[in-house]
Amino acid sequence: MPKAQRKPEEIEAIREAILDHAIDLIAEAGYKGFSMRKLGTRLGIAAKTIYNYFHSKDEIYLSILTRGFEALHAQCAATAAAHRDPMDKIEAPCAAVSWISAWPTPISIT
Repeated sequence: MPKAQRKPEEIEAIREAILDHAIDLIAEAGYKGFSMRKLGTRLGIAAKTIYNYFHSKDEIYLSILTRGFEALHAQCAATAAAHRDPMDKIEAPCAAVSWISAWPTPISIT
């Protein structure tokens, strides 16, 4: 009997879990030290299973970057929306993301 297909919500939850673990691995070892095999080991699955959710290591990395930029955009937009004065709308998002320069764990892409 064939295996039941996962619901879209389940697929998205698995993709998010993969990305969470990939972020940790890249933070620890850099992009060059990141591999699908290491990611599979961390997730407790075969590396080839990851390919059911992402086509490649590069797609995972792009998804991580996209997730980060979407979060940054949402934070900046929400901060700017809280102000009426045009100058405050410009300055507030910059102040809101000032924590980036103090980020404790820089991620190496080399």
